[in-house]
Amino acid sequence: MANRLPPAYKLSLAVRKNLRDEWEGNKDGFNKKVSDLLGAEWTFDFDSLTLYPYADESGSFAQENFGRLFHLYCEGASWQLENYVKEFGEDGKEEINTLCHAHIIQLDVGEPEKINTNFLGCEVKDGKLCILFKAKEFGTNNQWALQADTLLPALQAASLETPEPGPMSFFARMGVSTDYKAIADEAEKKLADLLQNPKLKFEPDFEATYNKVMNYLKTGPNAMSWLGNWQPERQFAPLTAGYLRSLAYILESNGYGTDDMLREGLNENMTSNLIKFRVVDSLKRNKYCEVDLEDGILFLQCIPSTFGQNPDNIGWDLADLL
Repeated sequence: MANRLPPAYKLSLAVRKNLRDEWEGNKDGFNKKVSDLLGAEWTFDFDSLTLYPYADESGSFAQENFGRLFHLYCEGASWQLENYVKEFGEDGKEEINTLCHAHIIQLDVGEPEKINTNFLGCEVKDGKLCILFKAKEFGTNNQWALQADTLLPALQAASLETPEPGPMSFFARMGVSTDYKAIADEAEKKLADLLQNPKLKFEPDFEATYNKVMNYLKTGPNAMSWLGNWQPERQFAPLTAGYLRSLAYILESNGYGTDDMLREGLNENMTSNLIKFRVVDSLKRNKYCEVDLEDGILFLQCIPSTFGQNPDNIGWDLADLL
């Protein structure tokens, strides 16, 4: 547990002058920069009386440059948020604005388990985004404040505590936003060209897939252990798209683009012009994944325990269903 110190009663003249010169005159500029980045009004709210005791125990540099360190924390946080927006775009802005609905960035001492090797951490508390520092390390590595390896897990944790902005977690939604579209769009176009069917569409049914896969992950520590250190929630969207990509390659390899009989046979049975993905309780013919035709829809399906495994063979026996 972090050693929380009592707040200072008063700051010395030298400390107050450093705050005025290095922090107070620049605060509005940092507020504007972050607000412009995130498309909403944000403010930095650092409590000098609460924080000074941690500077006092961190050594003479932190004591003498208290305001300058506030400045550097804001500078680092602004830079890291700029990187965040570059990676996640408009969807990322919506996520952070919703999950951190107070639109306030604070600074506080962190619990040891929330601090990384850079002596920093992050959490979302009461809708506020909080930069965490390690006790006795106030000011250390401030350029990494809100770095991705602390910011993203904090947003993920916050997303699991609120129904907004959607039923899936932050990592899952960002997987859809950043990792899914390029794979799925290319595969969908490839299949439409192969089958000479410009109306063909793919529907991944993300929420149902997410719920089934996440429920399976809760069954034990070895569930989906084959993913290794990957984040299953971040990976589930691109893994879903991978089934469609594999189907496109299988159909191309099996001649659906050149054999009129195969192409027409599939189009005649796929009257909805839809390919859907789903996670089912059991498979009919294969161990890891398979295709199925129901009500004019071509389904790509797997069971929870094999989600993402061996998608390369999906659809190899499609002709048997036609």
